[in-house]
Amino acid sequence: MTILTVMTAAGLFLGGLCAAVIGSVKLPLARRLEMDEGRVGVLVATFSITFLPVVLASGWLIDHFGSKLIFALSLVGIAVGLLALAAVANFARAIVAVVLFSVAWSALINVVHVMIPKAFPGSVATGTNLADVFFSLGALLTPLLAAHMVRGDSYRNLLLLLGLFAFLASLPCLLLRLDPGPLVEANPISTWELFSQPHIWLCGLCLGAFGPIETTFATWTSSYLVEKGYSAKFGTRMISGFWGSSLIARLCVAALLAHWSVEAPLVLLLAIAATLVTGAVVFTKSRAVAPYLVVAAGLACGPLFPTILAILFMGFESSAHGRVVGVTLAISNLGYTLTPILVGFYAKRTSVQQSFLVVALAGVLLIALGVVLNLWL
Repeated sequence: MTILTVMTAAGLFLGGLCAAVIGSVKLPLARRLEMDEGRVGVLVATFSITFLPVVLASGWLIDHFGSKLIFALSLVGIAVGLLALAAVANFARAIVAVVLFSVAWSALINVVHVMIPKAFPGSVATGTNLADVFFSLGALLTPLLAAHMVRGDSYRNLLLLLGLFAFLASLPCLLLRLDPGPLVEANPISTWELFSQPHIWLCGLCLGAFGPIETTFATWTSSYLVEKGYSAKFGTRMISGFWGSSLIARLCVAALLAHWSVEAPLVLLLAIAATLVTGAVVFTKSRAVAPYLVVAAGLACGPLFPTILAILFMGFESSAHGRVVGVTLAISNLGYTLTPILVGFYAKRTSVQQSFLVVALAGVLLIALGVVLNLWL
């Protein structure tokens, strides 16, 4: 159990490190490859597009062959993808490298979240929020590392360091004792039947509406703050501010949900808060308040994903969690994919600040879905 907990935490930590990579190296990468905000949006969207087929395939593989193999392969794949991204010299090759990176990262995100209920026993919602603290920790460290390791247009040392960590993390997987084959279900359900489950669709749509908010703040915070007159270095560090406040919020919610089962009302409350903060980003002209809005967004967004995930887990047997997570994340993928493209091109035509209007509209949808979720449960 100790090894499983440590490795699950390490996998989530690496997942967070990698989740913040694109946002942390976006500015120097754009300069080196001569990309405008529109192409940056395409690059981020490519990462999301790849996510769709991979989470479906990896979910099936997890349920049929166990978590151990998929976990190890995803870690090695991340190392290869980061090395490829460090070596690219043009936009086309960057797209290929991002696809390789996304395949491995998508599989990792699926498998580590499936491992959470076993690695963090007890209240499911407490476990998911507590476990995802390690994801936030990784995501906040990447921009800090970038602030110290990225010099001018040089970002390769950062990617090489993260790739090395991913490879070293794959070695202890040999010590994990996870079920190597198909699990026996009391009430067997096929993968295609999962697509007809309202519970999955509701959770998937909630994540699809939430995803644009988190992705945009994680990717465009640096550009937003530079536009407000702050330095690029400060903007990159404030990505850590977003993930740091996310970490704090997840710890607080983990403690709350250990005593009270208020998952659905909490999702609605956080959806309202995230939408109000995003709207403030669009309409607030003050330069001084901009960093505080980024921190507030992290507080509102942090517990949303793990709490929705906990609501999802409560509706299905653990033997189907790989496919359940895969199908749910596949449904949510549309929001993650379209938003970077829309935000990128809207920022190119107007400003980064005004492009957050797209995210605010996603927040309104999330509020509506939060109301439905409360009525459903």
